[in-house]
Amino acid sequence: MSSTTELLAQAAENSSQAEQIYQQILSNDPDNTDAQVLRDKETALVKLGELYRDQKCVPPAIINDSLMKDT
Repeated sequence: MSSTTELLAQAAENSSQAEQIYQQILSNDPDNTDAQVLRDKETALVKLGELYRDQKCVPPAIINDSLMKDT
């Protein structure tokens, strides 16, 4: 089991830290092209989106980007 797979399991068990864990997975080793790591990153991205949707939360980076486009 890869470390990213273990982190996904932790996020599933610990909803209060899930956002941080998903972001950690996405930021880890961007040059790694291992198939399992890429699948785990894809899962983390989807789960993070679901988390934001369920919380009706818009991350500050998205707000800042949209404000910059309006100017």
